[in-house]
Amino acid sequence: ETDFVARGEIFQQLVQDIAMQIAANPDVEFVSTADADPAWVAKEKEIEMGKEDILSKPENIREKMVEGRLAKTIKEKALLEQDFIKDTDKTVQEYLKETVASCGENLQIRRFVRYNLGEGIEKKDVNFAEEVAQQTKVKEDAPVEAKPEAAPEPAKVEETPTVAVSAKDVKALRDQTGAGMMDCKKALAENDGDIEAAAEFLRKKGMASADKKAGRVAAEGAVASYIHPGSRIGVLVEVNSETDFVARGEIFQQ
Repeated sequence: ETDFVARGEIFQQLVQDIAMQIAANPDVEFVSTADADPAWVAKEKEIEMGKEDILSKPENIREKMVEGRLAKTIKEKALLEQDFIKDTDKTVQEYLKETVASCGENLQIRRFVRYNLGEGIEKKDVNFAEEVAQQTKVKEDAPVEAKPEAAPEPAKVEETPTVAVSAKDVKALRDQTGAGMMDCKKALAENDGDIEAAAEFLRKKGMASADKKAGRVAAEGAVASYIHPGSRIGVLVEVNSETDFVARGEIFQQ
């Protein structure tokens, strides 16, 4: 009811416990049994009424049997009906009521959202052992054709920048962009030693590289939370990466 209670230790502990409860109960979909979607309930009832074991029973008891099954299913999906994970002798509802008595104010769980990392992303499962074996078999089965020996190609000589690039400018560009030394040197050479133009050159090059990666599957990553001071705004965000190696890195975590 008041922000005085909301800032208190008892309330903050309740919030943490409820969040942990939701994470521990993946089948929970709504707060209370009253929150069950009527359309979903009607569909479940229709399914239950069509089951063979119900159809084999006398018509006058079918409705009662189905209602009992539906009540059990709805209860299994309601957060307040679950056993409290820290004390299974009480339900979440009972724990909430105890906290109400301690705080002296009405407390309600309004809503929740559960995030599962990578949920909904199609990730191709690759069995590398089978893939290597298949590729090896294809190579063994393929006929070997004799090819005339080709004349060796002359070694490619990397063109040296025609613009004189000072070590001082390379360092300044590296400090500004974080790019590698050779990339900075090349960017300065391409832009007549102009540091700002070279920085823009590197930025565009980086964006082009990022665009090439945009179509690749990113199903690893992390789910993070941010609670603004005062606890009146909260955010949950999922950011994905291609590998968990990158996801554990300092740059990604930041």
